[in-house]
Amino acid sequence: MPQLCTDPWYMILLCSWTVFLFLSPIKILSHQLLNDPTIHSHSSKTNAWHWTW
Repeated sequence: MPQLCTDPWYMILLCSWTVFLFLSPIKILSHQLLNDPTIHSHSSKTNAWHWTW
């Protein structure tokens, strides 16, 4: 049965995880955030909402 032969599949698995672990974070971290969460442009004070019923 060819499914039991791990020689080609194990190398494919290792290569794909190498790409995910080393190359993907570099590309993900290079993106700029469009909405920077550290900048607060509005006040944080909220008003209470009183229901009429």
